[in-house]
Amino acid sequence: MSKSIQKTLVSLLCCVAIVLSCTVSIAGYSEQSEADIGFAVIADIHYIPDSYCGNYTEEFEEFSARNNKQYLMMQGILESALASVAESAKDGKVKYLLIPGDLTKNGEYDANTELAARLERFEQDTGVQVIVTNGNHDVNNLSASTFENNFEEPARYTTPEEFLEIYKNLGYDLATAVYSPPEGKKAGMLSYSVCLPEGYRIVVMDGGKYSADATKSGEDSHETAGNYSDNLKKWILEQLSEAEEAGETVIGLTHWSLVPHCEFQKQIVQGFVLDNYLPVAEAFADAGMHYVFTGHSHSNDISSLVSDNGETIYDCQTNSLIEFPNYYREVSFKSENEEIKGDFKLLDVDRVLPVTDGRGVTYEQPYRVTKSFDYTYEGSITNYVMKLLTPMIKVLFGEILDEGGIIEYLALKGIDIEGTLRKYMGSGITAGSYNLITPDNFMAFVNDLGSQIDKKYIEDPEYTLSVLKGIIVQLVNLKVSELKCEKLIEYGYESENEYGSFGDAAISAMLGMWMGDEDTDDAFMSDVINNFRDGELAKDVFDLLYELLINQLVQDEILSGLYVNVDTFYENTPYEISGTYLQFAFDLATTLFGGNKQAARNFVSGLIDSYVKGTGIGKPVYEAMTLEETTYLTLINTVLAALDATGVLEGGDINSVIDILLEEYITASQYDAWGETLADVVSDLSSDFNPIKKGDCNVTYTYSGKVQVPLSKDNYRLPSLVAVSFGEDSRTTKNISWYTKYSVTGCDIEIIPYSDMLPVFSGKTAVPKGVRVAASSYRQTREYPGVDLGIIGILPYEMELNRHVVKISGLKPGQQYLYRVGDAQKGWWSGIGVIKTAEGGDKTTFIAISDTQSQNAKQYENTAKILRQAFDLYKDADFIVHAGDMVDHGDNLNQWKYLLNGSDGTLMNTSLMPVAGNHEAMGSYALDLNFSLPQSEQQETIGGYYYSFDYNNVHFMMLNTNELDNIRGLTGNQLTWLKNDAMSSDAPWKVVVLHKAVYSNGSHYDDKEITALRKQFASLMPQLGIDIVLQGHDHVYLRTAPMIGNKVQEGLNTGYLNYGGLDYSSYEEPEGTIYAITATAGVKYYSVKENSLTDELFPRAQSIVNAQAPIFAAIRTDGDKLYYDAYMQNGEGLDRIDSFAVSKVLPRYNLGDINLDGKININDARLLLRHAVGLEGLSNLQFMYADINGDGRVNIDDARKLLRVAVGLEVKGDN
Repeated sequence: MSKSIQKTLVSLLCCVAIVLSCTVSIAGYSEQSEADIGFAVIADIHYIPDSYCGNYTEEFEEFSARNNKQYLMMQGILESALASVAESAKDGKVKYLLIPGDLTKNGEYDANTELAARLERFEQDTGVQVIVTNGNHDVNNLSASTFENNFEEPARYTTPEEFLEIYKNLGYDLATAVYSPPEGKKAGMLSYSVCLPEGYRIVVMDGGKYSADATKSGEDSHETAGNYSDNLKKWILEQLSEAEEAGETVIGLTHWSLVPHCEFQKQIVQGFVLDNYLPVAEAFADAGMHYVFTGHSHSNDISSLVSDNGETIYDCQTNSLIEFPNYYREVSFKSENEEIKGDFKLLDVDRVLPVTDGRGVTYEQPYRVTKSFDYTYEGSITNYVMKLLTPMIKVLFGEILDEGGIIEYLALKGIDIEGTLRKYMGSGITAGSYNLITPDNFMAFVNDLGSQIDKKYIEDPEYTLSVLKGIIVQLVNLKVSELKCEKLIEYGYESENEYGSFGDAAISAMLGMWMGDEDTDDAFMSDVINNFRDGELAKDVFDLLYELLINQLVQDEILSGLYVNVDTFYENTPYEISGTYLQFAFDLATTLFGGNKQAARNFVSGLIDSYVKGTGIGKPVYEAMTLEETTYLTLINTVLAALDATGVLEGGDINSVIDILLEEYITASQYDAWGETLADVVSDLSSDFNPIKKGDCNVTYTYSGKVQVPLSKDNYRLPSLVAVSFGEDSRTTKNISWYTKYSVTGCDIEIIPYSDMLPVFSGKTAVPKGVRVAASSYRQTREYPGVDLGIIGILPYEMELNRHVVKISGLKPGQQYLYRVGDAQKGWWSGIGVIKTAEGGDKTTFIAISDTQSQNAKQYENTAKILRQAFDLYKDADFIVHAGDMVDHGDNLNQWKYLLNGSDGTLMNTSLMPVAGNHEAMGSYALDLNFSLPQSEQQETIGGYYYSFDYNNVHFMMLNTNELDNIRGLTGNQLTWLKNDAMSSDAPWKVVVLHKAVYSNGSHYDDKEITALRKQFASLMPQLGIDIVLQGHDHVYLRTAPMIGNKVQEGLNTGYLNYGGLDYSSYEEPEGTIYAITATAGVKYYSVKENSLTDELFPRAQSIVNAQAPIFAAIRTDGDKLYYDAYMQNGEGLDRIDSFAVSKVLPRYNLGDINLDGKININDARLLLRHAVGLEGLSNLQFMYADINGDGRVNIDDARKLLRVAVGLEVKGDN
């Protein structure tokens, strides 16, 4: 409910703007003089009996503030709203009052009965029929409580059976049908439908999770989210079918949104949209429900959704009656000529009767302006946050003290410090008969720290709140715009600053969300959005948060105010029971040094230093811990200074250590990404185009039949995340995978011969003669975070999609085809792509990239651009190899969408052959879920997998460096496979692709697993004949000379070549292996390590380039030559930053020497015949000598001709 939304807004303020396209007949609001029917809608009353409020004590006020409810004014607000509805009823504008749930505070029995009685009196007084439904607060709510004794205590809650009885005269008395759950179940039992004489049917849908068959806990209790069981959905669809047969217009009534009102509602506060809302909303729209009234989220908004069949449903959400802005709705409908016209308007609750609160105070009209806004926001965003935070802190701290303190409370919540210590320490560390360190020692130390925290913060919440308020004040006053905020002047508030602040932006965004009709043209908010998008403002926010949290809160406040009491380390643990090595050593040393305590301290410090392997840490640690009034800040900085001095950890103090880490990992691109996220936050809350701009308050929506279905890759109606790769043979096979919406089931492909002319597709599955397609589809759950911070995401949001895979075989070598994939029955196709097969010759061109990982669509545009530039320059490039870290997090569906959809203009025309990086391994089965790659052997694939493939004259070995250990490098199975695979290949050129770089001057150059891998590869790669190793991971550019045994190959011969108009320095017949790391084809550019550091571990690289833009490498082989070129983006151009060539002497074979033994005989003919009939495969090198008749294909005609040559019936070369 609103409580959750308020908390989430304050702490996260994060969502992504979304526009659901739909073409409908929409006009501005127009009063209908001849409407068929009129409704009033009052949502989320959260009724509490006046007697339950007690004497409106401070505790009750704090409870109201914590829940952001106007309980003091609730009775008066309700009476004013009912008076307004009654006034409209006098002239026939309103005949029915709809209440979409959350009738009560927390389902208190007395609240339900008292409200029902008041509504029945309203019916009797006005003739308006009330139709209610339940919300998540109303039934089986174990949080039911009362303050009648001036403190909160449990109250009787309402069961679903009691709810039915209480409201039997408020809608249920008109019911023409009531839903009955299956025997033994209760979910949905409060659903019913009402046939109104005006020709309308109200379908009341109970999505409450209040019974054991619906709750996650399996108990009869309430949960926030809503769900319709399969049986309930079937019943609802039956009601819609009956309404259609009867010619009735259907209006839905439920608590939970059927259509999301913003990404925030759908992804972050995930219990506010119905579970699995999309198929439900589409099914209801298709069956004739085009309007539904909802509540739950406490904001005013109308949103729409168009089904796959072009049917529209409008979800009209109304704010809580007892929260700002305290509106209610009046809506009229007219149905004629197969059109349904709905006029919607929002009204102030007190337009007829002023609001009077529980103390008898009457407020000037409009209450929304004169009292409600000020009561909610209390003059500033700071006061608003503190209003919410204060009662939450006090309640939390009270619970902590009730448990005995922070340590005991953490244990209660599952953070058992003592248990963890005993688990990992056992009985402790001993030296002879002395216990050096025991869990008891540590726990005494921890308990003392906990006691200090309790005394300073937990027992004094006012002090804690004052500290937090000081931080909040600085944050909300951060300058975010040169423009001043003018939005709040209507409510009596004008910013004290001469600029727009973060607090101004926060209030403006929330104001737009709650009131509806967001002002998209507001100059201040537009400027804030633009300032966030340029990244600098995001950096200002980050820098301020660093200062507030790391410096002011953690260091200056917490660590400087807590003291290290060493005595507690052995408190209550007598020497004969546990003892302490420190005290024992000190006592002994003092005796040995004749009572000289300073000499003893030096001795004990030396013992500590020796125990921790000579780091030099002993003296400063010992002195820090034995000084009087030593703070934890002093101790930590002392340890860090010692570690820095001895070279163990660079930094020297907290700030320096953090700054080094930030400099290494928080790049300019990260600020850009955060800025984009914050801009989306503000944009989503302050703008709304669904269904139209300013379409929430006073507006008319007309349903007039089916509309054009919005088709896009983003909504997954069109094929999305199309990934193309080679199958088992790059000459004849191709694998293509893609995703669609759950309801798009077709797994179809059309393939036609390539032509430069405008292609003509048939609109159905069709492939050239001889081409075979194995198609499969299955349902797959994918996820992305509601709050996406790149490698870190929270609040995972799941989507049910269909995964489609087609495996194509029988393609002709060296040919091109045009294709498209999609759903033939629906006619929803992808764009057109190009399939290109290997010809089996001695030329290959491919593009190498790495580390495209980014956070948002805008950043992935950089990858799309560098790929376009690469293929513009190398138009004959055959495919791409990717050295891993394609995305920031392997489970993040959105990032895969940004990568594959954003670059599909290139990627659908080539093949992408990747390895898994460590960021893919942050998720599960990233390669499996996004590609259909050849697999070399059975293996575990959760973190990636290794495989190999051939393309013409090059053999590629794609490794999985997520399977490493700190001693051996590659683990057993993969190492064995690599050796066998490399040795069994007869390809002239061999390339290894892996993620974690063996040779690099980036941050991981001396990681233990990298050191082990480098030791393993140093001799292995040359032994296996590997020409080049392509690497990733470190986001730097480095390329070595040929290496053997961790040294540059001695006696290298070099020369110069020119190829394609480019000059190259050439390595002549090298025996070593070249290593290259191509930085990033994305936006994250990392710092390089000093040469002096890497020089200690391996020779200086041949080429080191400062990479501050996207980079790709183009690698070409032509017979016995390999050419390598690396390019860095320079605006719209490219700079050639590195190049080299390799020249080999390759063995020569004659045409027809299929088995490569230097002779042409019947054995070659037999091998060729077995290949022609599918009994045996040929390597790419063998294939080069198998096209005997020169027609570009290898088949039985070639075998027949070779056999005639082998037996002397024909001379080779005869026609």
